[in-house]
Amino acid sequence: MVEIDIIKETCCSCKIPFWITEGHHKQLLNSKDTFYCPNGHGQNYQGESEYQKRLEREKELEETKKKIEELTRKRDPKGRYIKKKSRGKQ
Repeated sequence: MVEIDIIKETCCSCKIPFWITEGHHKQLLNSKDTFYCPNGHGQNYQGESEYQKRLEREKELEETKKKIEELTRKRDPKGRYIKKKSRGKQ
């Protein structure tokens, strides 16, 4: 027996319920492609996809890390950054 996960949708124009597979639903969420209800009304998903949201969060995290690094670097009395000393083998 084969099981297929489906998602119920409702047309934004005529309010007819219809179903699409979960895989197709995820693809439409990410691509923002137009799809149609059984009566032919075109529609698409708006806003950022989960992938786009994740990329934005990762970018924000990297920017925050850079700011923290900048704020925590040590400075000398004249405000110049002090270079980190490398520890060699003794």
